[in-house]
Amino acid sequence: MSTRTQEILVVGAGKVGVNLARLFAKAGHSVTAWNPVPVEEFVAQICHDTPGLSLVESVPPARLSFDVAFLCVPDPQIPGAFATLDRWGVPQSTPALHSSGATELPGAKELHGRPGGGAHPAMGFPRHDLSLDSLKNLVVVLAGDPSAVLAARRCFDVSGVTTVDAPQVNRLAYHAACVLASNFTALAGAAAQAVFESQGISHEDAGKLCGSLMQGAVTEGSRQGFSDSLTGPAVRGDHDTVSREAAKLDATDPQLAQFYRLGSILLERFGKEGK
Repeated sequence: MSTRTQEILVVGAGKVGVNLARLFAKAGHSVTAWNPVPVEEFVAQICHDTPGLSLVESVPPARLSFDVAFLCVPDPQIPGAFATLDRWGVPQSTPALHSSGATELPGAKELHGRPGGGAHPAMGFPRHDLSLDSLKNLVVVLAGDPSAVLAARRCFDVSGVTTVDAPQVNRLAYHAACVLASNFTALAGAAAQAVFESQGISHEDAGKLCGSLMQGAVTEGSRQGFSDSLTGPAVRGDHDTVSREAAKLDATDPQLAQFYRLGSILLERFGKEGK
């Protein structure tokens, strides 16, 4: 593991960019976060409250020499972000990696000879100020030019973050899997909490119930593999219970009932594969 801190440029002050910049700064890296337009006051305050993190808005940063640049901008803006590095005069030797999971790796048209790639943090980012402890649990998926991947890995190694090499994946399929694991998990929790509350359970207690159930599923799945950890009536082949439960949901939320039926089909399928 590399222990040398880096000079890092993070382009974009959205939720991903600010959280990565905070993580890098906490690890002792010198971090410049640049956003092409002024940011909201609360975002600026989060950045200003982070030692080692310098926020630059609108104008290009005064410093242009960095060990690596991370482009944390919306997918349609990625080509323009690479072009902006050239327009500013960031040296061509500076590796640049975008943080998108679904966008293809940059090609020669975007890079103009610059080492480039992708560094996708496989985690949901609902806020700009996630707990730094939780950020250390994320896994970053790296791909692209070997020198760009190495530069990114050095930054994450010092930050205590796990990196995974995935040079050959279809990025759309890969990102769909990320959505299933993260967003669909949160969706299932939100749906379950709504049903608990519809049965008279308080919002707070419903959250506790969902947290207990979801934490147990994640813990066991991480330990022994998610297919092997699946339980419930669908996995047991109890189709009668599944049908009666789905019919009960039909009375108040047909869309949720449909989700439950399809999910039960997949539970039975993947549960069999895990045996």
